[in-house]
Amino acid sequence: MRLTNSLLAMTILALIICSITTATRSLAQANACIVDAEMVRLRFPRCALRMQNGHQFVPAKYIKQLDWNRYDLAWLGIEDDGWVYVNRAGKIVLRHIATMDNGADDFHHGIVRVLIAGKYGFIDSRGRVVVPAEYDSATNTEDTPPVVNRGCESQTKGEYTFCVGGKSFQVHRDGKLTPTKPR
Repeated sequence: MRLTNSLLAMTILALIICSITTATRSLAQANACIVDAEMVRLRFPRCALRMQNGHQFVPAKYIKQLDWNRYDLAWLGIEDDGWVYVNRAGKIVLRHIATMDNGADDFHHGIVRVLIAGKYGFIDSRGRVVVPAEYDSATNTEDTPPVVNRGCESQTKGEYTFCVGGKSFQVHRDGKLTPTKPR
């Protein structure tokens, strides 16, 4: 009788351990980092980033899907972190990129807009600050020189937001600002 009870206890214990192992495995799979191959550029999960020498990298297998600009940089959206630019090694080299047309802002005139704590500025392709992020709005298009604005009022028309009033300044390549008429 004792042998039967011991055998029964060991069988129950083995079943409990097996159940715990299966539940743990299922939980780990449920929390696995999933990268949607169709959405890499727009919504890359933070959990899929890799750390190397204190820097965050996008794994090489995802880099192949990106489009590269003339500075050898490509943008993507990091989930819960916003738009960034990465280099061909996958290293995140520029952060806080402002949004333009449902993606990261493009470089024009050698600079790109950044948005930090609700304020706009400009950086170059190496991450150097050209204009500090202390302005209420910033525009940068291929056809017109970049402009920053302070003291303007935000207005929305359709899906676009623009600034009215305030003081506007044209941005020069060296970061100098010249007063200009608001656009």
